Order: sequence, then C-alpha cells, then structure tokens
Amino acid sequence: MLGAGGQLLLNTWAALAENDFSRVAHETTMSFFAANPPKFFEIPFSLHDSDQLLAWMREAGFTDPRVRLLDLPSVCPSAADAALGLVQGTPLLVALNERQADVSAITKAVAEALVTDFGDDPIRGRMRALVCEATR
Repeated sequence: MLGAGGQLLLNTWAALAENDFSRVAHETTMSFFAANPPKFFEIPFSLHDSDQLLAWMREAGFTDPRVRLLDLPSVCPSAADAALGLVQGTPLLVALNERQADVSAITKAVAEALVTDFGDDPIRGRMRALVCEATR
C-alpha cells in the first residue's frame, strides 16, 4: 500500500486510433475475418479515457491527479519488420493460430498496408500514451 506522501506514476496506451502501426495491424487483420475476428489490439489500447483515469485516482484517495499525453515517434527499419513484430510477435499470433488463419498472408497484408500509409525503409509513425501522476 502506498503511504501518505507517496506518488503514483503509471502509463497506458492512448486509443488505438492514435497509435499508427497497431491501428493498421488491427484493421488489416480484422479484414481477414467475416466472423469472430481476433481483437487482441483492442485490449492494450482500451484504457484510454482520461476522465475515467482521473476519477479512479480520486476514488482511490489520490490528490492532484494528472493525465498528460505523451507522443513519441515509432520507427522500424522496414514495414515488413514492423508487420512481423505486430502480427507474429504479440499474443495476436495465438488468436490467429486458434482460428487456423493464414499468418503469412496476414503478415504480408499488414506490411503492405503499412507501406501504403507510412512508406518504408525506415517506416515512421506515431505512438501515443497517457501518463498518469498523483500523490497520496
């Protein structure tokens, strides 16, 4: 338990729409499924409501809660490398395998979509997080 005068500092992702590469990977992957699409990317980007975060900090007894946006560049040597990490380097791979999906085809499609939206060699996009701070 955090004692009096202690400080809370945590971060979470902003909305999926504000995180370029993950958004593209999610949208592209979803397009492969008529039913029961894997929704892995919705989970890590689901805790993005600043007002709710502030309310939870207040309810937990923290004073002076603050939430600020943190924008950082996301850079990867290539769209193919980014797609490989996003599709096959996350728990999305488990969901794809459970659905007997063509992982190679999805990875290739994500890479192509990333090139279309952000270029290549290297690929550059935006990452956005929320940084929460409060004191006890």
